[in-house]
Amino acid sequence: MRKRAELVEATRQRIVDATVHLHTTVGPAQATVSAIAEPAGVTRLTVYRHFPEQEELFAACAQQWDSQHPAPDAAVWRAIPDLEARARHALRELYGWHQEHGETLLPIYRDFDAMPATAREAAGDEVAQFADALVAGTGVRGHARRRLRGTAGAVRTRDGEDGARLRGL
Repeated sequence: MRKRAELVEATRQRIVDATVHLHTTVGPAQATVSAIAEPAGVTRLTVYRHFPEQEELFAACAQQWDSQHPAPDAAVWRAIPDLEARARHALRELYGWHQEHGETLLPIYRDFDAMPATAREAAGDEVAQFADALVAGTGVRGHARRRLRGTAGAVRTRDGEDGARLRGL
């Protein structure tokens, strides 16, 4: 029975690997179940057996990708008392991380609206955590805090237009 469980897990991992590859090359909008099944060496039915809901597949892919490419730790930023020093440190880490992983993230950000709501919400939650860490302990209140937090949580629009779209703020 243990051998069977290992085979099932290996199949599941091939599906996740194929999906991550497709999401980071052609984007989630083009990563159909058929397109995933082929490089995974399985049938469409097998993909559906392992991941009956699209949200489950996206969650497994995000978990794998995040474990291999961890984002900067926003908790570290909170320990920096000076707002300007905190922002400089955080932006240096974020820019470095995006410089390293931006090419693989581009198709995902481009197809952001094609992703399941749970995946979009998780991305918004991460942006909100970063924004919260940047403004934590600043003593700024009310309208000024909302503006500061909005600035900290601003991300470029998916199609590269000037301006920003706020998520999860």
